[in-house]
Amino acid sequence: MLKYVHMKFKVLMSVAFALLLSLTIIVYDATHGALTRLKINRLTLESDQIPEAFDELSLVYFSDLHFYTLGKTYYEDVIQRINSLNPDFVVFGGDLIDETQYETYSETERTNIINLLKSIKAPYGKFALLSDTDLEHQTELLSLYLQSGFEVINNKLIPIHMLGSASINFLGWDETSDVSILTQLVADEYTLAFGYDPDLSASLNENEIDVMFAGKTHGGQVTLPIIGPLFMKSETFHKGLYPLSNLNLYVSSGLGVSNIKARWLTDPSLFLITFKSK
Repeated sequence: MLKYVHMKFKVLMSVAFALLLSLTIIVYDATHGALTRLKINRLTLESDQIPEAFDELSLVYFSDLHFYTLGKTYYEDVIQRINSLNPDFVVFGGDLIDETQYETYSETERTNIINLLKSIKAPYGKFALLSDTDLEHQTELLSLYLQSGFEVINNKLIPIHMLGSASINFLGWDETSDVSILTQLVADEYTLAFGYDPDLSASLNENEIDVMFAGKTHGGQVTLPIIGPLFMKSETFHKGLYPLSNLNLYVSSGLGVSNIKARWLTDPSLFLITFKSK
C-alpha cells in the first residue's frame, strides 16, 4: 500500500513539474520571444482592373507600432525588415505612438521616430493613416509624418499613377470620413481602402471597394486555447482574411502591444502585397 501511495505521489509530482515547466515556457515566450517574432503575410492582389504598369509592384502594409512600448532595437529591426522587402509603396495603418506615452516621451524619442520612419525606402510613396487615438494628437502627428516623408491619407481618395497609365486608388477611411468622397469612386478602377478600425468595413462593403486593410485588434494579442483572444477590440474581426459580400477585408495583428507587454499565439505581423494585372 505504501509503495502504491509513493508511486502515485511521484506521478503527481512529475505531472505538476511538467505543467509548471510548460507554463514557465509559455509565459517566457509570451513576454519575450513572441513579442518580436515578426511574421510576413504575403499575398497577391490579382485583377483585370489593375493596370499592367503595376504588375509585380509591391506594397507593405503595417500598423500599430505603439512607440515605445517595446525597445528601440525592436523598432529598428522592424524597419530593417520592411526595407529588406524592397516595397514600392508603404502604408502605415495607425497607432504610431502608444496613448500612454504622449505625456512622457522625450524630444530625443520623437527625433528617433522621425529618423526611423524617414529611413523607410519606398520609391513610389509612403502613406499613413491616423487612428482614432492618433486623431486626438493630430497636430503633433501631422508634423511628425511631414518630417518623415509620409503623406497622411485620412478622408482622401488618392489616385496612384504609374508612367501615365490608368490608376489604382488608395482610400483613407476613418470614423470621421465624409461619405461624399465615395461618390468619386469609379467602378472599373481598382481601389484599396485603408481603415484603422476593421468594423468600418461595414460602411464600405456596398461601394466600389475591392479590398480593405485594417489594424487595431492586435489579433487579440494573447490567444488562449478554447477561450480565444483576450483583448479583442472588435467583436467580429480578429486577424487575417475576412471575405465580405463585396470586398475582402484583411486585418493585421500589428507590430506593437498595448494593455500588457505580451503576445501569445498571435505574433506581430505585416502584409507584403504584390499587384498582379490579369
